[in-house]
Amino acid sequence: MLMILCAIIIAIGSVLIMIPQQSGLFLYGLMFLFGGVSFSLYPVSISHTCDVLNPNAIISATQGLMLAYGVGAVFGPLIAPAFQSVFGYVGVFIYFNVACLSLFIYLLSRLFIQKPHTDDEQHNFVPMPNTTPIAAELDPRADS
Repeated sequence: MLMILCAIIIAIGSVLIMIPQQSGLFLYGLMFLFGGVSFSLYPVSISHTCDVLNPNAIISATQGLMLAYGVGAVFGPLIAPAFQSVFGYVGVFIYFNVACLSLFIYLLSRLFIQKPHTDDEQHNFVPMPNTTPIAAELDPRADS
């Protein structure tokens, strides 16, 4: 799923790089899609991480992802203007394409390096209501 999201972001970003600035509603529509897809990378990454890890390692893994997200949130806005100063208004889309292409290549390499999980390593999905904090106590996987 992450590879698909990266591919969609790269495709939309490439179209945004090529279309003229005066395209009006088409440009706004593509930017809306671009933002919607790019902002979904973090939650999908968290979900995927929680799906493939041992339940005891989920907290430390999500802490690492949150740290990476924070580092990106700090340095991303500092790096993107450098791309804009070189490439103009399309520099921000070139920056996103470079970042997503790097993530795509990393995910593709992990796809071929990592062995699939056995049935014993996988857990069943337990749907939980998200209306109150008491839901954590209802989770059968939680410590008693």
